[in-house]
Amino acid sequence: MSTGQLVLEGVLSLIGIVGIWLTGDKNNYGWLLSILYQILWIVYAAVTAQYFFIVVCVAYIIVYIKAFTKWRKDERNTDDWTAGIG
Repeated sequence: MSTGQLVLEGVLSLIGIVGIWLTGDKNNYGWLLSILYQILWIVYAAVTAQYFFIVVCVAYIIVYIKAFTKWRKDERNTDDWTAGIG
C-alpha cells in the first residue's frame, strides 16, 4: 500500500468519524456527511478495483437513509406529542 493510499484511507475514515459524531449530537448534517462519506468510499473502491466494497457502501447508504427517515419521523411525533402539553 502506498503512502498516498494510506493517507486517503485515513482522511476518509476521519470523515466517517465526524459524521458519526455529528449524528450522535443529533445534528442532521451527520447523516448527510455519512452518506457523502460512503459515496467517496465507492469512488475509492472503484478506482482500486475493490468491487465488493461498493456493495457494502451501498448497503450502508440504505441503512443511513432508513435510520435518518425513522429518526426524523420519531422527532416529529415527539414534537407533536409535546406540543399539547402545558
